[in-house]
Amino acid sequence: MGGFCVSVIGMSSQTQSVLFDLRDGWTAPTAEAWLAAHDMYPMKRVHKTKNKLRYRLRDPHQFERFRTVDIDDVGIQFVVGWL
Repeated sequence: MGGFCVSVIGMSSQTQSVLFDLRDGWTAPTAEAWLAAHDMYPMKRVHKTKNKLRYRLRDPHQFERFRTVDIDDVGIQFVVGWL
């Protein structure tokens, strides 16, 4: 499965969610195409807020802590969780 990983000594990380910013032109179809092209498969349907589309890849209860990582100038954020 694709995703963003961060190495921390003694801990393993995985992408828990991917957020797409609607203000940067993302739509549900374009976000879902981006996820599929990067081998990321949401576990539930999209959660839409006023400004974001959130696709949950893994259950948040699997993780001890989280960090949000911004991808510059493309309107994508990764929520990275540590196991």
